[in-house]
Amino acid sequence: MEELNTPPSLRTLELLITIVEKLVAEKADLTRTWLKRYVCSNDDGIADATLKLGIAKKLLVTKRQGYIGLARGVSAADAVIGEESYYPEVEKQIKAIWLGNNYSNSEFLVENTARRNAKIVGPWTRPDFTLVSHKKFPFTIGHEFDVVTFEVKRPDSSNVLAVFEALSHTSAATKAYVVFPLNPKDWTLASPEQEIRVRDECAKHGVGLILVQDISGDPKPHHIIKARRREIDHERSSAFLSAVLTSTGKEQIAKWK
Repeated sequence: MEELNTPPSLRTLELLITIVEKLVAEKADLTRTWLKRYVCSNDDGIADATLKLGIAKKLLVTKRQGYIGLARGVSAADAVIGEESYYPEVEKQIKAIWLGNNYSNSEFLVENTARRNAKIVGPWTRPDFTLVSHKKFPFTIGHEFDVVTFEVKRPDSSNVLAVFEALSHTSAATKAYVVFPLNPKDWTLASPEQEIRVRDECAKHGVGLILVQDISGDPKPHHIIKARRREIDHERSSAFLSAVLTSTGKEQIAKWK
């Protein structure tokens, strides 16, 4: 069972939305037993965690005889999953992709840079994640150094605007990506025109596209479009990394020199 002082899982947040939507649709209170059986797959732990979360968020209230109802004034629009709730799993999938591309853990670092430092201002300048990689090759002189940024969106915000946000990061990065927590087939069926626009703009501007399928269950990353590499602007990149990375991240980069 999840404790309320730890971040709730995406699965719990999704179930909470389902419960709120069900209560809104029914326009009546429902029993805890019914919700556990038909929404939470008869899992007592998940049901308890979801209902406790809903009560803590003041979306749900307990009623007599085991009934659960909506808090006063709550509508379906009040139950949403914030973008930051997707970050932990997205970070894992970014790391999995780079490890799958023959990078070792010692050759790259990934940090959440969404809220790191006030010196970066403006709505489209701060990436949600920043990856820095360093790789040497046995029979060439020098090394490959990349600064890669990632713009993460919720499923309902996964659209072409994200591509232009990611593009703005390329003033300091060598590669930029958008990351959508979507199943590729579901996206094609639900938003075919938006998918085409995103793919076209990514290809046009060299922005990469990553989809994460079943992010709240058994996540699987899809590296749909690889970002086009730009020549590094050492002065801008150095200033950017100085502003957004933790001291630990900077120390790791310093060891690569």
